[in-house]
Amino acid sequence: MHSERAAGPAKPLGGRLFFLAGLAAWVGLSLKQLPYCYHDIHYLLSLEWGFWGPSEWVHPLFVPVLGLYRALLGWFGFTGRMFLPVELMNVGAGVLTLGLLFHAVERLWGSSWVAAAGALLLGFSHGFWEATLRSDPYALAGLSSAAAVAVLALGGPARRRFGLAGLAAGLAAGFHAAGLSLALVGMVAAWRERGGWKPLGWFLGAMALAVALCLGVFVAYHGVAPEYFERLSAAEAFGKIEQMPGTSIYTSRDPVKQAKDLLNSLLLAGGTTILAATALLLVLALAARVFSKRAAEPDDAAWLACANFAAYSLFFLINNSQNGFVYASLLALPLLLGRWATPGLLRWVFVPAACAAAALGSMVELPARPQKDPMRVETRFLDGLLGRGDVMVVPGCPFPETLYERRFDFLAVGDPGALGTVCVAPIHQADTLVERIAETLRQGRRVYFAAGDLGADFNSAAGDVSGAQKLRQVFWTAASGDDASLRVEAILSVRRKLDASFRVHCGIRSPQGWEYCGLRAKPGAKTRPGKRVQPLAAVGLEDLEMLSKALAGEGVSIRARTAAKYLMDWLSESPDDLYAKRDLIELAAEEVDLRGGVEPGDAGRVPAGQRLPQGPPGRSASGLDRVLALVDALAEKRPSDADKLVGRAEFYVESGRKEDAIKTLKRAQALGLSPSGLRRAAWCYQSMDDCASALAIWKKLVAGRRSAAKDLSDKAVCEYRQGNAEVAVLDLKAALAMEPAGLEAYVSLAALYSMQGSYRLSLDVYEKGLAVKDAKGAASLREQLLEGRDLVRKRLSEAPRAGGPKP
Repeated sequence: MHSERAAGPAKPLGGRLFFLAGLAAWVGLSLKQLPYCYHDIHYLLSLEWGFWGPSEWVHPLFVPVLGLYRALLGWFGFTGRMFLPVELMNVGAGVLTLGLLFHAVERLWGSSWVAAAGALLLGFSHGFWEATLRSDPYALAGLSSAAAVAVLALGGPARRRFGLAGLAAGLAAGFHAAGLSLALVGMVAAWRERGGWKPLGWFLGAMALAVALCLGVFVAYHGVAPEYFERLSAAEAFGKIEQMPGTSIYTSRDPVKQAKDLLNSLLLAGGTTILAATALLLVLALAARVFSKRAAEPDDAAWLACANFAAYSLFFLINNSQNGFVYASLLALPLLLGRWATPGLLRWVFVPAACAAAALGSMVELPARPQKDPMRVETRFLDGLLGRGDVMVVPGCPFPETLYERRFDFLAVGDPGALGTVCVAPIHQADTLVERIAETLRQGRRVYFAAGDLGADFNSAAGDVSGAQKLRQVFWTAASGDDASLRVEAILSVRRKLDASFRVHCGIRSPQGWEYCGLRAKPGAKTRPGKRVQPLAAVGLEDLEMLSKALAGEGVSIRARTAAKYLMDWLSESPDDLYAKRDLIELAAEEVDLRGGVEPGDAGRVPAGQRLPQGPPGRSASGLDRVLALVDALAEKRPSDADKLVGRAEFYVESGRKEDAIKTLKRAQALGLSPSGLRRAAWCYQSMDDCASALAIWKKLVAGRRSAAKDLSDKAVCEYRQGNAEVAVLDLKAALAMEPAGLEAYVSLAALYSMQGSYRLSLDVYEKGLAVKDAKGAASLREQLLEGRDLVRKRLSEAPRAGGPKP
């Protein structure tokens, strides 16, 4: 590529000083906006809390870079929250982006004034400015994207230029998948290059290498295990590009709507600044007929700017017409403006017009500045409302952002099944809440209820660019679906329960209009805690700290580790809160790694990317006994608690503590086991060669209405060990009749016949098993059938020499 340069000696000092002054003003105004946008910090939650999900595949390099940045700050003694440091880093990236574009335009067209005006025009455009302030990957993606275009435009040896630009484009894609659009820019650059298509190979090769490295860093940083990919679909991995339903062509299926939404996004990003100045300059250039001769042969840099605009716009038109990175389409426009503004006196029309537009842009109030950010305003209000140990009841789950800057004692109300996978606050259903609130009030702590604004638009997206305050920006009610009326009913149902049990005083309103109600005990109300938690008065903080350490282990889910820390902070303020103690102990009962952590078959509970445990860790028996003793304090006579005891017995078996395992199993059976618990108990007995006890359970299971073919197969194993071969054969035949595709019964029956010397019967069963299609567990069991069949055939071939087989 050979870009034209402006003729004559350049005198850049005045324009450069003007640019530096404008850049200083941009930095100063930016710092006044910080901290910015508290309702969009999920990358920081990934960095600091470990919560990450499929959306990060769209920005794979961002959180690992933040991790490196955090480690660097740690060397200098910084250990606080990363929200402000990340936004300061992004402001720095914005400075580098503007400086790079200024340098490119000045080099290309020789006018520092035009370069300064174009760069500042971009800097104060709404899209660039706001995205640079947020703790998102947009600033780094924008810097990498601008670097790729600038390197291509500035000229130099083709191999080095296209290689470096490809690496920058790959980094841009690592920070935001939209950076893949730069491949089209590389194609246009190669087309304009006079060296053929080989430069495109250098560009795409370097870009692919950088993208692969970004993904490799992401996988290594999060420790993504192979099991994760087995349950992750491509739609889930890259579907997060869309973010909001209906913003991609795949879900809206309406090209006209997509085009309108994209146009609105572009106008919001730069309509009053850079797009307006671009349109003005184009009209003036055409009117003066200055540009007519050159219009037939556009400059290479102008081609790249247009290609960048088209490529990014096409990406967002297809995938996400309302994405915050839409301003990337405008990043290279300073190169185009420099090309149009260079001839004659037109630059002196452009420069003041651009400065005026930039000045107007600097006066626009950004929606999520500290004084207006809904999440920040509300958490500041709650900080003043709630004292030490006071509790806020929330109809749903509080967003993590409410707990990021400050810690509040929230009680979430809703369906534990729907909220339990993500909510770190204790979860209650409405009918179990009253007892806990009464005890909290008895201790002299205040309790409030977040009534919210029932007139709010529940279906609006949190982070609405207009700055409108939405109830969903503080908490959400997962069990209520997307129907606004159902969400309102969920809140009202909690309110009715509280009205019936307490004196409720409402009218407390936050600056945003959300309502909070204070709760007071009614005269004569019950003041003693429930019987379930009374024994926990003797549980001290040292025991709870031991539990917390157990919950910090590798086999425990990220949510459980975070919830354990949340509860320990709660108890540090309110050490006599029996219910918080119960929450922590119940969390340990569910999550503490008694047998190697999360069950390998329960992959759905493993957070995205967390490795499954490889075996039981070497925890001390004494420490586990203390954990188990605490769990015993809450044992109830119901199947779910009895089933937990079976898990403990399994741990004892693996630890070689047979007597403890038998005692625990007997106790679990006395409490009453569920069918799945009974099966696990029988397997546990079998593993200890106690077939008599196992057989008693299998007989009970097969006699029930919910018996399964596998129950008969497992019973047959015990029957054979007890010397009841004929009964075992009948059980296995019954299992096959119940489930003809169950290969396990074929394996067992054929093996039984073989051990009895009935090789022809055994061979017949093996053949029938191998003929089964779409069998359960086919991979390993079919291999056993093949090996067994071959062995029986071998014995049959040897049988004539030994006197013949049994029939």
